[in-house]
Amino acid sequence: MYCINFLEKNIEWLRINLEKHKGKYFIFDTPGQIEIFTLSDSFKAILSFITNEKKGMGIRLCAVNLIESNNLLDLPKYIFSILSVLNSMIMLELPQVNIISKADLLKEFGELPFDLGFYKNPADKVLFG
Repeated sequence: MYCINFLEKNIEWLRINLEKHKGKYFIFDTPGQIEIFTLSDSFKAILSFITNEKKGMGIRLCAVNLIESNNLLDLPKYIFSILSVLNSMIMLELPQVNIISKADLLKEFGELPFDLGFYKNPADKVLFG
């Protein structure tokens, strides 16, 4: 949290260093703690500065959420993962891509309760069978 707040206070440093690499792609790897999105407005302010064309930098961003595949096996973990993704969608106001990571290790964790296709859009499967 300290680092995010510090970065917000020193946003000009970020602008200067990003502008040095104009036209390139960036990956901002943030910690997985949900507190960054829920307890502080600093991260959202930084993203707003980066994406705002008039008052900021006008850089287009997309959020990528990694959900560990073993979370698919345990219902409470799976629900928490879905709610965390939903929270980041609401708080960050960015396009989202959700990725099930470590899918190659699923065999070590056990059998999935549903086929892997279920997890692409579970609401459709539950509501429409």
